[in-house]
Amino acid sequence: MNVDEPGARDGPFVRAATTADVEMIVRLILHENARPADAREIDKFVSSSPAVVALDGDDIVGFIYSRHFAPDIIEWRNSLVATAYRRTGLGRRLVVEME
Repeated sequence: MNVDEPGARDGPFVRAATTADVEMIVRLILHENARPADAREIDKFVSSSPAVVALDGDDIVGFIYSRHFAPDIIEWRNSLVATAYRRTGLGRRLVVEME
């Protein structure tokens, strides 16, 4: 069983992000950083470039999204792991999934 299949391990499940995740990403940024995020900009990046989310149940608790900088280069645009999930290896798992 893959370690990032649902039920394979305790903790969040990491998967590719979709545009359906954008509103929860925006809410996580607002909650953790106390600043607004531009949902349209995030939607543009998530729909056109590599992006991943970490879910604990129905809640997004971490993410990374990127943008195409050049035909062969991806630029990391933003990432966040919820406070309660920091120092658990979740950030590393998100990075590995992006690779």
